[in-house]
Amino acid sequence: MPFIGEIVLFYPNPGDAVAKSNYNDQPIPAIITRVWSHGCVNLKIIPDCGAMQDRTSVVHELLNPAGYHFVFLDEVNEARAQYKKANEENEETKNASSYLVTKAEKDFLSMNIPLGTSLNS
Repeated sequence: MPFIGEIVLFYPNPGDAVAKSNYNDQPIPAIITRVWSHGCVNLKIIPDCGAMQDRTSVVHELLNPAGYHFVFLDEVNEARAQYKKANEENEETKNASSYLVTKAEKDFLSMNIPLGTSLNS
């Protein structure tokens, strides 16, 4: 449940030039000023250039992912942690498989078999 004073990230509509001042294509920090429901709030957005602005009846991303919405910071942090974990697992798999290839190559080369020799005969 959102609460008044909570900091969230606001994603404006694509054509909202006022919110996207200074060519900002990133989410905009905002403070919840009124809670209408679990998924609908009023915000005071804080663009990096210019005065704070009001946005009313802003819904959560799950209710309107294509436009005007907000997300909680802990959701962003959780997504970031999942992304980091997936990349670390990818890197571990990549390192492990390159080790296996390298070991197999070393084992093969240690047999002193001339290149081009068929191993099927």
